[in-house]
Amino acid sequence: MELYLGAVAIFTIAIVTVAITIWFLWKRRMWCFKHMKNNDMFDAYLIYDSKDGKTSKWVLEEFVKTFEKHFKWKLNVNLRDTRFKNVHDFAKTHMTIVIVTQMMLGPAGEYNLKIFQQALEYSRMHPNYSIIPIVLDTDEIKMTAYPKWHHLGEIMTMFGYMKGSDEDIWNRLNVILKTKQKLLCDISNV
Repeated sequence: MELYLGAVAIFTIAIVTVAITIWFLWKRRMWCFKHMKNNDMFDAYLIYDSKDGKTSKWVLEEFVKTFEKHFKWKLNVNLRDTRFKNVHDFAKTHMTIVIVTQMMLGPAGEYNLKIFQQALEYSRMHPNYSIIPIVLDTDEIKMTAYPKWHHLGEIMTMFGYMKGSDEDIWNRLNVILKTKQKLLCDISNV
């Protein structure tokens, strides 16, 4: 009888310990998410052709307004023209959104594509400094006044992104942000 009671007590203690651990980890995760939201963890860099800086700045402003409306997160906005040589130069914060415009137009478009590829590679290699590359096409935005990812055949072939409606695109970005955020919170809890 005593052996039975002892086994029950040990089992009960184990269950309670596991429950408390799970609760603690969940609370810590929730705190991490809240902390990230409240401390402006997102930086947005716009890579643009310096000859068309005004248009590109307007593109970024439209994106930021829509982003903040969708996600309720503030963006620290930074403008960078094509004199930037390397994506590593601006990967300084935990969450960085890299936006390039006029993706395939002439030499500037080729440079932007290079930056975009660097951003993707950096994001894969450094998960604790996550870069989220986004491509916006200025002509589409001028026509619709709504930011879109620009999907040309070459980009789709290289990166496998899907075409979709505006809402599909923002939903996809939402999944990416939540995945990155979860990863960062996992890293911070190690």
